[in-house]
Amino acid sequence: VTGSVGKTSAKEALFAALDRSLPGAVHRSVKSYNNHTGVPLSLARMPRDTTVGVFEMGMNHAGELSQLTRLVRPHIAIVTAIAPAHTEFFADESAIADAKGEIFQGLEAPDGSPGGVAIVPYDSPHRDRLMAAAAPYAARTVTFGLTKGADVHAVEAMRLPSGGSFVTAKVGARELSFTLSQPGMHWVSNALAVLAAVDAAGADLARAGLALAEMGGLAGRGLRVTARVGEGEMLVIDESYNANPASMRATLAVLAEEPGRHVAVLGE
Repeated sequence: VTGSVGKTSAKEALFAALDRSLPGAVHRSVKSYNNHTGVPLSLARMPRDTTVGVFEMGMNHAGELSQLTRLVRPHIAIVTAIAPAHTEFFADESAIADAKGEIFQGLEAPDGSPGGVAIVPYDSPHRDRLMAAAAPYAARTVTFGLTKGADVHAVEAMRLPSGGSFVTAKVGARELSFTLSQPGMHWVSNALAVLAAVDAAGADLARAGLALAEMGGLAGRGLRVTARVGEGEMLVIDESYNANPASMRATLAVLAEEPGRHVAVLGE
């Protein structure tokens, strides 16, 4: 899993979804161990009897993902989204998309032959660029998104009083309705990418839906805490891990949907 935003959240959600079908047989990167040190460490920590490994890969320079993906040799590779991040090292967003598209270079089929499944964000302005990057390496490319043209798309997504969403998704020819515990349309998009990967892996979509309904918040990435203030209560949304413009917009959109007075506390 890679992307400018959402890669750790998608990695954790994918782990939860696959672990529901294969309890105790799924390994994942811990925290954000996604660089030239973290990826080899995550591989080395993988137990011998693991059935599925879920790895996060990050980069801030061109060429990094090309190296990391050839270590992991994924059967399924996901790009969550492309957004302005590490912009000091890239001329524009197209260059960021090219660097993220390097993840497809390590794709292989389960028997070790060339191939595998590339999962690409349909609604991204860089969709065609990512699909072109995947074409030489992937046996199949699957798109996900909020619009109807995607292979895996949301038929509807309704906000729930709890803050999460009720989602009906089309996964190929199948339709799945599930509750998503995490709030925000960016999480709906993450969930669609996860379902695309679960389907590509041949795992149970219904059990994946149950896992998404029960998934708790991630520290620093939208964890919700209720604090006592005098005789009342205050909801604190912890989005402190990092921030680029895209993730901050998504966070502020979630905040705006909450009732009452809003206070945003922002770092530099």
